[in-house]
Amino acid sequence: LNSRSIMRGLLLSVACAAILLASSSLVASAVADQVYLLDLSFTFGDNDRQSFYETLHFVTALQGLANRDTPQLYVLFAPADAHWFQYLRQPGEMLANSTITNITTIEEAFSIFQHVAQGAVVYEGVQLNALSLLASTASGAENLLPVCRRSNASNPTIYDRFVLAGKLPVGRELNASMFDGHETGSRKGDAYMWAIREFIETNKSNAAVQGFYLDYFWTRAPMCCGDPNTDKLQTTLSNHDWFIARRGFFWDLDVWPDEAPNDDPTQPPGTDLKVLQAIALAAYKQTQGNAMIHVGGFTPWAYKYVTPFGKHEGVATEWQTVKVLSSYNYYLDGDACCLAAMANAAFYAHYPLPERFAPLPLPSKASLVQKGYLTKDGKVAPLTYAYWYGGDYDSSAWLYGMLWDRWNDPLRGLVPIGWAVDPNLSLRFPVIYPYLHKTLTANDVMQAGDSGAGYVNPSQLYEPRQYSGLPSGAAVWARHNEHYYQRFGLSFSGFLINGDIPLPPAVAADYMPYSPHGITEQNDGPHPDVALLDGSLPVFREAADIVNVDPAHGAAEMCGFVQPNHTAFMMFRSILVPAGFMVNATLSARTLCPLLAIVSPLEAGFLARIYLGGNNDWIATYLDDTLPRTLKAGGTTQATFEVRNDGWNTLAANSTHLSVTIGTTVSTLPLSADLAPGLTDNFYGTIAAPAASGVYDMVYELIDAGGKKFKSLPYKIPVTVV
Repeated sequence: LNSRSIMRGLLLSVACAAILLASSSLVASAVADQVYLLDLSFTFGDNDRQSFYETLHFVTALQGLANRDTPQLYVLFAPADAHWFQYLRQPGEMLANSTITNITTIEEAFSIFQHVAQGAVVYEGVQLNALSLLASTASGAENLLPVCRRSNASNPTIYDRFVLAGKLPVGRELNASMFDGHETGSRKGDAYMWAIREFIETNKSNAAVQGFYLDYFWTRAPMCCGDPNTDKLQTTLSNHDWFIARRGFFWDLDVWPDEAPNDDPTQPPGTDLKVLQAIALAAYKQTQGNAMIHVGGFTPWAYKYVTPFGKHEGVATEWQTVKVLSSYNYYLDGDACCLAAMANAAFYAHYPLPERFAPLPLPSKASLVQKGYLTKDGKVAPLTYAYWYGGDYDSSAWLYGMLWDRWNDPLRGLVPIGWAVDPNLSLRFPVIYPYLHKTLTANDVMQAGDSGAGYVNPSQLYEPRQYSGLPSGAAVWARHNEHYYQRFGLSFSGFLINGDIPLPPAVAADYMPYSPHGITEQNDGPHPDVALLDGSLPVFREAADIVNVDPAHGAAEMCGFVQPNHTAFMMFRSILVPAGFMVNATLSARTLCPLLAIVSPLEAGFLARIYLGGNNDWIATYLDDTLPRTLKAGGTTQATFEVRNDGWNTLAANSTHLSVTIGTTVSTLPLSADLAPGLTDNFYGTIAAPAASGVYDMVYELIDAGGKKFKSLPYKIPVTVV
């Protein structure tokens, strides 16, 4: 089972833990000349739930609009905000030379940035919860600030302070009387159906970006999590800024066909699901079925939709949510309770990343022999080979708040760990990726997490798609993954979550081009196993979740999978576990069961390929090139392409060349000399540009004259021809 619900209680105690300050600068970053810093810690002293919600809603939307085009407004709200602000102030970082101006009130922030807003979207959240999210949608689509229509003479509200005070004109009203339930049988449902027509079908909203976040219902829900501050973080309002900046569409809906949700108990059962399907179909049509749809957020299970509020428990509801969404080409950026809060993503989105992160060298034959995993004659030693899945970093909020301490554990680097950080999270939190790559040790390997570049149920990308009936989205998912795997140097997929549906055979084959060294399926059988697809792709299975309780207990559980005189391969999954726990569990297991070998995911892939009769030949890694990204039409350019031979065979100069294709124009560069395993060569020569101007994909890859296919994704990047 996915252990998010099991881990929730363990994680609450650390949800607001302080995060250590970075000690070294990393990359030259874009400069933000003037930044305003607003400390929102005072909002935690507001014990009026409506007042807290409305204040945070207003400020987050202001921040999203202010930071849409340039990073200007930073807030201190979520536990990690102060840490990452100080990180960005280091020499060489994004804010190293910025002028920082502290502001202390909402009024002051508004006075500085009121020019980004064209007015207020006034919503009646007290009467209809869903209108708060329609207001967030309108905020991004129409440059409006969300204001709940509510007055309080003794404690003036945002409505009192800005709308009634004449500081902010009303640009749009969302009145509860607009929705009477005649269309869907639910006022909530009618509101979203109206929003589809008003924002998605008119293209005012970018339906490829969506937020599944808690609505105004939070203001009347009982406190969760045993702590008022943790409860306030779970509004997830601070997460809205990035989605507002990108004109995203917001919703909060149940996914079950057999129940009415606890926030709308009089609706016909399944109405929420039908409305969600209508939203998803409208988004699919807007994207013409050619793009994956990013949805941030998660089932708000501390307040809605799961037991004890409904029939279905948390993990089943998670799987149902992903199943429904995947059938419409959605992927989840799962900001789940109770670590769901993230602020400043619209600010971080301006942090520059390199075109690509060059991957570390892949396992060599000599290294596996030296470690005792391969005999000198190339046979795999009879051991139980297991690798760590260090997750679950499939949520921008979880990555933002939780990885730093776990990564910077002083024991990291002593044993192999596969860190499962979804690359698509770089959209909302790019800041951490250069740091991770700069501080990798030889024992750290980056792999994609659930279920690649975003959390999907892969089975629902293929026909028949249970909830949509749409054509296959497998090719769209493949293009999406190819981009992220290439950019972040990934070649292994750590965990494909298919819930309660078996994976179609085509899934593994479609992962092969961009995840050539292995994929790991969810554990749905009594024993983990490994297969080799088409003689090339290792397909592993999860053995167990190893919970962060006691390393000795974890080691004993791991050793339970060892069988003497038997070769096996498997994955052990950890969830928000410090590196030190995985190190200590591994060291304990080495003593308890010496036949268990903890290897990296890539080592497991290379060993399994040999064990099952395949080979580790014909593998190239494309490290860098000097070709300009703007070329003259019909012209030629001299360029160098740096390529490493990560296969175990020598590439012969007389039969290997680099093919560089721009549109339909092909240039060929020869290999200057035989290239031994592990070595790098620079292919140099003349590259021709197409005669017609336009934007083209530039693709380069090694070609073997004898027809051998490389187990490597060709490098592809757009270039402009003028």
